[in-house]
Amino acid sequence: MAILIEGISVVIRAKALSKKYPGGWEKFKENVPNQTLCADGELVRVGFMAPTDSEDYIHSLEAIGLVYLKKDVPQDIIVIDQQSGPTKNCSWIEFGKIELDNNPEKQISASWLKGSEIEEVVMPENWKYEDSLSAKYTFIRAEDINGRMIRFKKEDGIETYYDLKTGKTSYVGRTNK
Repeated sequence: MAILIEGISVVIRAKALSKKYPGGWEKFKENVPNQTLCADGELVRVGFMAPTDSEDYIHSLEAIGLVYLKKDVPQDIIVIDQQSGPTKNCSWIEFGKIELDNNPEKQISASWLKGSEIEEVVMPENWKYEDSLSAKYTFIRAEDINGRMIRFKKEDGIETYYDLKTGKTSYVGRTNK
């Protein structure tokens, strides 16, 4: 099995999560800060659109005993970028691009536990390609935001920006309201 990777994905080993998370899987699911959770039985993924949100989430996982890095090597947690893959060398994860529905126009990023056989990719509940970051990915470097983007609304965890370069509206889901 494999899990969808979009935006900045915090990926956790399912075995570590079940051993270390107080209250187990059910309590973990209750505490996920957004609607991006997906799991394949070996890996668990929660996605973010802003680096600070993913960092805050990792700190909350570390506070309950999960280990992100030990001597700069991922232990229970790895961060995976939708475009470039794992942000650290990691011996237990694989990453790749996969055609959704055997359609080369519908590319998604996915990760799986090294040695697993990919039979299907698990997506978050209610995920639709047409509305996804896989279909509509845009990346703007943090240092370019102030000169290019105007934030004109922040409501219910969604920041709305106007892009001066493209004339389009963009949305960023945030977990730290």
